[in-house]
Amino acid sequence: MDTFTFDFVTPEAIFFSGQAAMVEASGTLGDFGVLPGHMNFITTLRPGVVTIHTANEHISRIFVASGIAEVNNTSCTILAESVIDLTALTRTEAEARVAAAKTAFDNSFDQDALYIATRELEIAEAVLLALQ
Repeated sequence: MDTFTFDFVTPEAIFFSGQAAMVEASGTLGDFGVLPGHMNFITTLRPGVVTIHTANEHISRIFVASGIAEVNNTSCTILAESVIDLTALTRTEAEARVAAAKTAFDNSFDQDALYIATRELEIAEAVLLALQ
């Protein structure tokens, strides 16, 4: 099976670095998949799941809040703001995150707090949707 170099990096650490057979992600202009030999492009990412398919058919599903993906014919690099390993998160935890974000949204009285609360609610709802 053909592969390409895939690096998945957060400000805290390198989350994944190795060979991948395919990577799927949620770009701001739509979902996309990367295979070996893909055309070059750069895109921003919206809250959603990055799915990593390795050559040995192992699949990882990682949630990203936002980031940037750079793709060329031999590699793909994702620089993510933050990640959540969906296998380590329960539905109850995700629902609690949504409830907390809704409370923060309801209690936001200035423009800055409202912006942050809106963003957190969007991310929390996307995480919950990703678990379904």
